[in-house]
Amino acid sequence: MAQFEISRDVFPQANCPYGRLQTYAYEGDIKAVLEALPKLPLELYRAIVENIEDRTTLLSLCLASNAFKFEAERLLYKSVTSTDTTNRAAHLAFLRTITENGRLALLVHTYHFPFIDNDTYDPLNQLLRRALQATTNLRELTITGLCRLAKTYYDGLTPQSLFSGCTFQLETLYLVQYVDAREFFSFLATQQRLRRLAVYFDRNGQSPPSTVCPKLDFLQGNRRAIEVLLPNRQITTLVWDPSCYEATRAMPHLSEPLRYVKTLMFDGCYLRPSLSAIVDHLASLEYLELVALHAEELDDVCKISSLRGLVLTDAFSFSTWDRRVSMISPIFASCGHLDHVDIEQVQYGDYQRLYQRWTLPHGSEVPVLIGLFRKEVVRRRFYND
Repeated sequence: MAQFEISRDVFPQANCPYGRLQTYAYEGDIKAVLEALPKLPLELYRAIVENIEDRTTLLSLCLASNAFKFEAERLLYKSVTSTDTTNRAAHLAFLRTITENGRLALLVHTYHFPFIDNDTYDPLNQLLRRALQATTNLRELTITGLCRLAKTYYDGLTPQSLFSGCTFQLETLYLVQYVDAREFFSFLATQQRLRRLAVYFDRNGQSPPSTVCPKLDFLQGNRRAIEVLLPNRQITTLVWDPSCYEATRAMPHLSEPLRYVKTLMFDGCYLRPSLSAIVDHLASLEYLELVALHAEELDDVCKISSLRGLVLTDAFSFSTWDRRVSMISPIFASCGHLDHVDIEQVQYGDYQRLYQRWTLPHGSEVPVLIGLFRKEVVRRRFYND
């Protein structure tokens, strides 16, 4: 087996994701200790390795012990989720490894590709195509970046070329790119297990039949993607991330599918449509996040009788901060099931984004502050299964 399979170029130091792993003196100590251990039943190797979270230690096991190698490799390759967009060399090393070794490619269940270059002849793009074809057990794929997937071969990757020849059955696909809906549907039609999808369409299209992605229950995208993919499916979590200056207009054609939505994040700051465009259709909504506030939007929130949790992000300025309690009190009065309202704090400069959580004690008419929570805790409801 080629040494490159477990190359130090592929895996990270503990504090340097996907950088070059240096040779540590303790690797020799680990090898000596492992060789001195009595042989264990095969099932115990997996139980031991599954308690190791540090990737550096897993790599050391691969290099130091044949007995632990296969179990350590299984965890090393199962999930590769670096978001370091500067380390192209690490991604090149990883992609070369799995395209050259089919056994290791089968171990990959999760892969996050943090950038994409519109140069078709970029070796990273070519390797990505081949790697996706090899990872037949892939279940979660994330591709992010600022470039759109181009329409023509000469401009760069298209969904058709990127996923051509792929046989995996994804459960999660975050394609944070603008794509052509018509080209994308031929790929979506093959993904019968897909439950979570993020995609942005650059033009309008016809909604695919309900047989396309029948299990889809999480959708993130711009208005064009939502108008195309929301109908004919029972999506319960919707992250509306609008393109610039999406118009605020009534959406009666979405009235039926919007009734299934229980969790809604309305992103896009001041460029997004107003909640008023869809509020009358949100019959089952329980959790709502509004990023920035439009005029009279808190009045619209009061119409959502099923609401249990509200998140207000970038919603208050320094001039309105002192009025936040009086502004949310009518929401508690109107929404009888409301448990809490999380409000992002207003601060100067760089800071850890914290949210104040307000609730209404039984028998009281004035909300009280019960604690501070980090952004990732507040948003867990919106992104977790």
